[in-house]
Amino acid sequence: MKTSRVPTLRSTSKKDIAGWFSSMGSSGLLFHPDDDPGSIVHVETGKNLFTAGEIRSLRSVLRRMFKAQGERVYDLGLPAFHKALGIASQR
Repeated sequence: MKTSRVPTLRSTSKKDIAGWFSSMGSSGLLFHPDDDPGSIVHVETGKNLFTAGEIRSLRSVLRRMFKAQGERVYDLGLPAFHKALGIASQR
């Protein structure tokens, strides 16, 4: 059985959301939370980056995050994006 590459979101606390983004970044799977996971593809192949099960899981995680933290989700994910892009953290 193939396991999901999507980390579990333990809670919708600020710390756990930031940790989730960090885990996604460490796995090379980080994407902007406004993007639908079903539309993300490998540049080289044009095939979906995520499996159907991962897409369902990611959509659920994002819904939970935004329901609990609203627009703060962007700020909570920003350090992971900075790290992935090699930008020194401002925090």
